[in-house]
Amino acid sequence: MAKWHQGLSGLLVLSLWGCGSPLGMLETPRQTGIKAQGAGLQAQVLKTDEIPAELRHAAHGAVQEASDDASRKRGLDFFNVHANPVGLRIGTGSQTAHVLSFLGTSRERNDLNYEARALVAGGKVAFTSNYSGLGSRNAPAEQLGAGVEGEGDGITFELLMGLPGNGVTEAYERHMERLGEHLTQRFQAQRFRFGEDCFVFAVHQGDDLAGFLFTHQRNRLVLGERKDADVQSVVFMSAQADLLGGYTLVGFNEKTASSTTPPVYSWESERSLGMIGVFGDR
Repeated sequence: MAKWHQGLSGLLVLSLWGCGSPLGMLETPRQTGIKAQGAGLQAQVLKTDEIPAELRHAAHGAVQEASDDASRKRGLDFFNVHANPVGLRIGTGSQTAHVLSFLGTSRERNDLNYEARALVAGGKVAFTSNYSGLGSRNAPAEQLGAGVEGEGDGITFELLMGLPGNGVTEAYERHMERLGEHLTQRFQAQRFRFGEDCFVFAVHQGDDLAGFLFTHQRNRLVLGERKDADVQSVVFMSAQADLLGGYTLVGFNEKTASSTTPPVYSWESERSLGMIGVFGDR
């Protein structure tokens, strides 16, 4: 059994997967799910069966490989990354990019998890990842890489070292405050506020700034002495501070029954807050 209070030097990791196009030709998903409209690109939340199979499988393979590599290097548990991501599609037609959220479960115990958000653009994959569950929350954070670079007029992600201006950061903070208040009321939890583990990416379409992607992870929602959930959020905003789309994942511990049992999501929609996917032992 890995000792979780001692070897988690990379609790929050951003990695870049290299050049070329490992995903090949991708089909366009059918027009289902929830859409958010705004100035610039459109965004649509995608459930597992709404994500193109080629995209889903290729991203899953990349995330599983990264998880295994981290486990070997750090002497941690190995995780089975479940092949049923949910996510967000940005753009339409041939000009699209995706954010896909994967969950992994330790092969030794089901109360430890690996959470990854794959950013897919131009046939390339980058991801942010963290561990969650018992004994994993006090480890330091680490970030590597710079995002997903693209070519031509495609959509690309660029990791920012600072915060967006033009009122975007303020609008995002107000959105997260409302979301935190909703989660507190919805689940009758203790007072909840999102923490500081947030990555911000500038989203470009060709040479134009199309918006900003915020991924927020490693947040703990406490219901009682023995019941809690880990909360992740993905939010896409325009450069004019309009909310274009996003989703929140609330994973109650234990999140899966075993390493071979995938999470089962139930979806709720709250006006102006986007889709909320709830899973795990409630």
